[in-house]
This record gives sequence, structure tokens and C-alpha cells, in this order.
Amino acid sequence: MMKMGSFQPPENPTPEDYSLFGKNVRLRRLEIGWTMKELAAHAGIGLNTLIRIQRGEPCSLRTRERLASAMGVMHKTLWSPHFTSYRPYSVFTNSNTRWFFAEREDAKHWALNEGEGITDPEAIQDPQERLRLGRNGLSCGFMGNRSGLMRNGFRRAGLMEIYGEGVLEKSWETFDVYLHCLKGTLEIDLEDEVMVLQEGDALLFDARMRYRHRPASNMDKHSLPALITWVIIESGQTKSERQLRRLR
Repeated sequence: MMKMGSFQPPENPTPEDYSLFGKNVRLRRLEIGWTMKELAAHAGIGLNTLIRIQRGEPCSLRTRERLASAMGVMHKTLWSPHFTSYRPYSVFTNSNTRWFFAEREDAKHWALNEGEGITDPEAIQDPQERLRLGRNGLSCGFMGNRSGLMRNGFRRAGLMEIYGEGVLEKSWETFDVYLHCLKGTLEIDLEDEVMVLQEGDALLFDARMRYRHRPASNMDKHSLPALITWVIIESGQTKSERQLRRLR
């Protein structure tokens, strides 16, 4: 059986190739549990563009790369007829972790962004550029995507560099959040309780709770950002996962 990573995208895609690409984008979206509107927002493309792609219509290389990045896969795997072949592990390194602005508004307001509202511009893949933006108050933080597809569904996880205040929108879904502070110190408001996480500390909480974080009060603009790893722990099977299993 061909491995997912061994397939190379066609140099000059045909209508048949784009049909396969669109099918794989749809399958991946369902595996993650996103609506088309949610995927379009995460990838920074228009909803109508995504609709055309899923129908098998052509799109630019930049659009294809943004879709792959948003869904946590390599671009070339979305061209593979064996795309849905199961792989029981994912390896994440500094080189294959894609970084995004934690807040979409920061990406919209950044004057040097390579395109309007792009959340994962090439410039912020450089840690020094993220440091510059964070220290100058141009971003409250950055998210490094380390999510992956496992047998029981799409598992969401990653890294976060924290330069300013951030919130987690209160969710009515049933899932928990695990945070582990790898470097630095941050303050967290969880409902009415205030706590401090230092290097090596961890927090597990229900996503239905009110959550807010910020750098520790003793940090200044010359300090390195707090670095945390986060994992979404879901229970049960999502509607999209049930739909995907019926399709297969």
C-alpha cells in the first residue's frame, strides 16, 4: 500500500486531478469536524472558493497550500488516491509546525501581511519575526499547529506563544483542554479564580468554563514569551465523524 507521504502532486493538474483534490479536501474537513464555513475561515479563503474546490474546480497553489496548512496535512497528500489510508502516528518537528496568528484581527491589522487577513504568512514562520511582532504589541500571541488524524478522529493539539491577553471562547461542546507550560510564566483567569502557571506546571479544565490568559505581571517587553502546549480532549464521536464513517 502506498504511504500517504510518498505521493507527489501533479505538475500540471488535470480536471480529474482537481476532482480528486476536492474530494480529499471534503473528506479531511469531515474528519476534523468543520463545516465549510469554518474551514474557509481557518484557511483564510472565501466560502464560494471552497465550494468550487470541493466540486473539483481548479484553484491556485497558494490556496491549496493554505487549505493543507489549515487542516494539518502536507499539501502533496491531498492529491493522493490513498489519502484516507490510516497512519497510526504523526511526527511534529520545528520544521513542519505551521504557525498562525492567535487572533485573526492581528493578522488583518498587520500592515506588512502578504495578503489581506492571511493568518499564517510566511514571515511569521520565523521565530525572530514572531518575537518582533509580539514585543511591539502587534500580536497577542501565535499558535503552532500540531494536530493530526488518528483512527478515532482528528486530534487537535499545538503550541502557543503568549505575548498579550487572550481568551478561549466559551464552548457548549463537550471537551476538555489540557495546557502545559513549557517555558516562562503566565497568569490565567478560570471563572472567578486567578492562578499562575510556571515552567513545568499544567492545567486541565472544561471548555465550558470562562478562560482568559496573559503574560505574568513581572514580565517586560524584553522577556521571552510564555510557551505552552495545548491538547483538546474530546469525548464521543462528532456528527461529522459519524457522517464520514457513513460515506466510507
